[in-house]
Amino acid sequence: MVKRSDIVSAAREYIATPFHHQGRAKGVGVDCIGLIVGAAAQAGLVLRDRTDYSRQPVPSDLLRGFRDNFAPINGPDFRPADILVFWVVDPATLPPEKLADTPQHVALATDLGMMHAWNGGARKVVEHGVTKGWLARLHSVWKIQGLED
Repeated sequence: MVKRSDIVSAAREYIATPFHHQGRAKGVGVDCIGLIVGAAAQAGLVLRDRTDYSRQPVPSDLLRGFRDNFAPINGPDFRPADILVFWVVDPATLPPEKLADTPQHVALATDLGMMHAWNGGARKVVEHGVTKGWLARLHSVWKIQGLED
């Protein structure tokens, strides 16, 4: 059985990997989804994957993939190896009817905060704390099914 710590340890091997849209290669290039898919596979858990998405993610497609593959977690609480889904734009600027279906970025929760391939920042895989700014953009939290604590 794959443990939460296995996923996080595998993901840490991707730190400093450059951002590359639709990338799936540790040390060469990954995007935010590629980091999660790659770390899970390296830890022994195969997730359904696709790379036919545009550089500007379609939020409804992103959420449909999450609903098909992961279990939603109610509330803002998360644990290492949970997947954090974020709005890229400040949600305060969105009309209320758009809040539910407009996330465009994902990160992996870790014991230190979060890890992600961030095109809008460092342009590589980084791990850092979950700041107030990121919490303000947190759309939802999802659990990878089948993980052992």
